[in-house]
Amino acid sequence: YLENVRLTVLRKLQEALDEEDILAEQILTLMHLFAYRFTDRKVEINNLMVLHDQPLIEYGKYALGCMTEADMKKCVHLKSVRD
Repeated sequence: YLENVRLTVLRKLQEALDEEDILAEQILTLMHLFAYRFTDRKVEINNLMVLHDQPLIEYGKYALGCMTEADMKKCVHLKSVRD
C-alpha cells in the first residue's frame, strides 16, 4: 500500500513539473512573438513617418502606436509572471 502511495505522489510531482515546463515554453514563445511583432512594426512606423500629413495617415500612426504600446505592456507582464 505504501509503495502505491509513494508512486502516486511521485507521478503527481512529475506531472506538476511537466506542466511548469509547458507553461514556461508557452511564455517564452509568446515573448518571442511580441518581440517579433514590435520589431516588425518598426519598419512600418518608419515608412509612415515619411508620408504626407493626412487624417487617415495620422490615425494609422496613432493606431500603430497603441498596438505597439499594448504589446510592450503584455511583454512586461509576461516577464513579471515568469520571474
